[in-house]
Amino acid sequence: MMASLGVALGSGGARGIAHIAYIEAIEEMGLAPARIAGTSMGALIGAGWASGMSGRDLRDYVSRVTTVGETMSRLWSSGQLGARIQGDPLAVVAAYLPDAFPAEFAQLKIAFTAVSTDYFRGEQRAFTDGQLHAAIAASMAIPGLFTPVRIEERLYIDGGTVNPLPVDHVRAGADIVIAIDVNGHVNEPPEGGVVPTAFDIGFGATQIMSRTLARNGIANYPPDVFVEAPVAGFRVLEFWRAPEILARADADKDRFKQELAAAVERFEARR
Repeated sequence: MMASLGVALGSGGARGIAHIAYIEAIEEMGLAPARIAGTSMGALIGAGWASGMSGRDLRDYVSRVTTVGETMSRLWSSGQLGARIQGDPLAVVAAYLPDAFPAEFAQLKIAFTAVSTDYFRGEQRAFTDGQLHAAIAASMAIPGLFTPVRIEERLYIDGGTVNPLPVDHVRAGADIVIAIDVNGHVNEPPEGGVVPTAFDIGFGATQIMSRTLARNGIANYPPDVFVEAPVAGFRVLEFWRAPEILARADADKDRFKQELAAAVERFEARR
């Protein structure tokens, strides 16, 4: 019997594109997840994987929709291009999801959890059923960039504010747990002593918070395979750098496969 995998895909904005390389690596080893959990960009990528898209499908689609021209076209069609204050995450998600993407969790082929934050309660909400698009948008509603998402009279913001790496949601029923962190490790000082903008400082502070929360989550729910994707230096909104992000993660695939193979061997030895 094949080992049952639980895969947690962390938040990180554009850096979350790196998840695709590790999804491909898992599939190249002939393995498949029994359950997936994702936060923010990890929720978007994870939902695509759970819908039946392969790693290659995800790579091809993301490579196509993250070019500057395509991004402008989709944001324009969604009415979000030039939004002066905060964008509507539901409109953005709708603009970027593939045609015929499942509308409900029940239509997914793999058990999936999207993690968001209940703003007023200050606690995480794990979406596992109901409207999929709204749950993804709620998980990705970055404060200051997007408006909160209202679901069942509650307001939700980006899940990365409470649980940026939802490893706790894939442990149940999984023989091997994989956690993929795309926070980018540390922020190197800019060259020439340039002072970061207020916008960069805000996102940088969020990254520091997310990194701390992710470390606490890993300590409380240790995965069998923990990946810190080599994506330092990429900014949260640099989606047009998708080819570079994927290339950086591709270079880490062999190491990841070796670590995952060792985890499978340990599981087989315990049976």
